[in-house]
Amino acid sequence: RSQLEGNICRCTGYHNIVKAIQAGAAHMKRP
Repeated sequence: RSQLEGNICRCTGYHNIVKAIQAGAAHMKRP
């Protein structure tokens, strides 16, 4: 979140972007 702060408007889609990054990171950790 801190890396996105100031680069993306938090009023629209900010939370969905964070969720997508977390889901992608979890997927990458799987063997």
